[in-house]
Amino acid sequence: MLIKSELTELFERLGTPPAGQKLVLNARMEAPVREVASRGGNVVTVLASLKMARDIRTESRHIEFAVAVTKEHAKDVPEYYAQPCELKLSLVDESTGEIRKVDGWKTSCTADYFLPGAGPLSPDSIDRLNAALADEGALSFFELLEAPYGFSADLLNQA
Repeated sequence: MLIKSELTELFERLGTPPAGQKLVLNARMEAPVREVASRGGNVVTVLASLKMARDIRTESRHIEFAVAVTKEHAKDVPEYYAQPCELKLSLVDESTGEIRKVDGWKTSCTADYFLPGAGPLSPDSIDRLNAALADEGALSFFELLEAPYGFSADLLNQA
């Protein structure tokens, strides 16, 4: 993990706004915000992270665990946080003014990992992925990680 001065320098270099800095600092103190659990077909896995100096627990031995291993060994990833924050969202029904909680989609549509400084996918990466899938018709996540494709788990999850 970064020391305070390194994190401050990273915030300055990336131009991280105060709200983003607060999110990172909260994730550093509070992650994971919930216990991982085995539900249905998933499997709890544990990675002893040297980079983060803690156990990183995931709810999937395929996708989430692959992401954790990728982040653990990526030289351009100084820190990563599993289950980094809980989003408390509500929607206002404009026709009635009723405020409704948003629960159903938030865990399936928000990332289980937070990577400060991650930018959008490059058009070139998307083109490479589309070309690989067009050539083969279908490829597994693990096939896309291996040669000749060599995609990162992060890129595949972001796509």
